[in-house]
Parts: sequence; C-alpha cells; structure tokens
Amino acid sequence: MSFTSEEHAKPKSFGVWPLEFNSSSCVGQGLITNATDYVWISCTTSLHRGRILRNEQRAPVSVTIELSNRDALDGPRSLNPDYGHIGDGDYVVSPSTGEHEIWFGLEDGEWPRRANAAVVRYDSSTLEYKGVHIHPSLKYLAWLAYDPTHQRAYGSEWEGVEELSVFDANQMNWSNETIRIDNIPSDSNITNASGINYIQGADVKDDILYLMTDDFKSSLFLLELQKYKTTVVDVQHLGLGNEREGIAILDSYLFSFGNRWRTW
Repeated sequence: MSFTSEEHAKPKSFGVWPLEFNSSSCVGQGLITNATDYVWISCTTSLHRGRILRNEQRAPVSVTIELSNRDALDGPRSLNPDYGHIGDGDYVVSPSTGEHEIWFGLEDGEWPRRANAAVVRYDSSTLEYKGVHIHPSLKYLAWLAYDPTHQRAYGSEWEGVEELSVFDANQMNWSNETIRIDNIPSDSNITNASGINYIQGADVKDDILYLMTDDFKSSLFLLELQKYKTTVVDVQHLGLGNEREGIAILDSYLFSFGNRWRTW
C-alpha cells in the first residue's frame, strides 16, 4: 500500500516527545492538551491537570502536576460499579453550552470488558465529574478524539477496527451511524483481515485523525476526516518502545504517552 501526494494532501510533520510514566500511583492511559501549556492526564482510575515545562528554545522538557482527582470513577460507578478504566480523551468546548470539558473513553475495569463502554465528561478546570453517555453495544473504548469541524467525537473497538463509532456533541448522544475507514494497509504487524489493531491513543489536528497503536513499531496512523468516511493517508513507525497510550498534538510536537510496560 502506498500513499501519494496526488491522492491526498500530506499532513504536517511533528517532532515526537515521548512522555513515559508509570508508578504505583499512576498507570498512564490518556493525554490531553488544548493549544496551551496545560495538560490533562488519565491514570486509569484518577485524573490530573498540570503544565508542560519548556526550555529556552520552547521545547517541552517535563510536566508538573497542579491538581488531581483521585475519585474520578465515583460518578461513573454510581451508574455501574464495574467501570474501572479511563482511557485516552480530548479537550472539548461544548458546541451547545460553551463549557470547557475533558472527555474520555470509559471501560469496564476487568478483562474481557463486560460493561458497555461510555464517554465520560469532566470539568477542565476543576476535574469535577459532569456525566456519562453509554454506548448501546461497544464494550471497548480505549480512546476518544474530538473533531471540532464536524462537532463530534470518535472512538472504536480495540482490535480489528474498520469503522469509527460517532458521538454527536450537539445532541449529546451516540449516533446510529458509523464511519468506515478506507485504504487500510495490509501489514500483519499492525493490521489483520478485519482492520487496525491495538488503538490506544488519538487526536485530531487540521482534519487529520491521528491514531497511535500499541505494537512493536509504535505505529501512527494518519486518517483524513470527511463527513461520511475517513481514509488512511499515511502510516508512520515511530519505534518508541514501551506500551504506547494517549497522544496529544501541541504546536509542532506530538506527545506520546507511554507507561513503561512491554508492548504486545
């Protein structure tokens, strides 16, 4: 499978900043930025807000945490006590209310997942729980990415992904329609006969959906977003090692969250 400039516009390239974090208090899952130096981190069961610290050349060097919510699952568990995994997410300015929120994919805490997956929302300033929107059938939702152009969020299963599930940010509900993924390359390390494997992080920038997979190559899929379909226009192998989780794009950098576990 080849990707030519005649078929698709070449997306902007980014410097990659691997952010590795895993401790007894935080197993890293999700990473969010909002075009400022603020950053939000999901640690499976807790949430944290911090700032990116930079050097004199404005390159990122570290993250400092300013606020934490270690009871982030209390709200979702009031609806279903099986919820136990907050994945990757995105920063959303609600098109209906104008409120600034952070949205994440939410899953059952056990494997295999049994509870229906959901979008879970928190206030971006206070990290206060705002609500859950449960998918009617999905069991896996390791990532969520918001598309401001079409005012909707995307998510998917974890393996064999051929289509995207869609959450309507205006109606605040899951759409009955899915969006197919065209031009999926044939590569036994990152895809199979049924689609893309092991997606764990995502972000949207300039109508391109970036999908990070947890494989030995740290593969990054670039998808051109359209209203009714999306097309793979490039695949980059970053070779970062460790288990790759959430990603976020800020300025000329792609931040890739790793939790220092081995890849599959």
